[in-house]
Amino acid sequence: MAEISKTRQGLDLLLAAYPAAVPYKMQNTGPWLCVDFMGGKRFAIWTETGNVYHVRGIFLGGEVEDDPFLVVTPI
Repeated sequence: MAEISKTRQGLDLLLAAYPAAVPYKMQNTGPWLCVDFMGGKRFAIWTETGNVYHVRGIFLGGEVEDDPFLVVTPI
């Protein structure tokens, strides 16, 4: 069986945390997967760990919070 990537694990955690939210934009920017939800919620997933961070400010130029919002744990 194929291993699920850390990025996908982080995305799954994010979607589970906001089950009614609709992501309308996802973009790889360097080591990040940036996810923008309808309604203005913005997140960035660090592809090395899968951890999910809140993003403040403009989506692609926004600032990522220091501590992760959701943390991927080893399966």
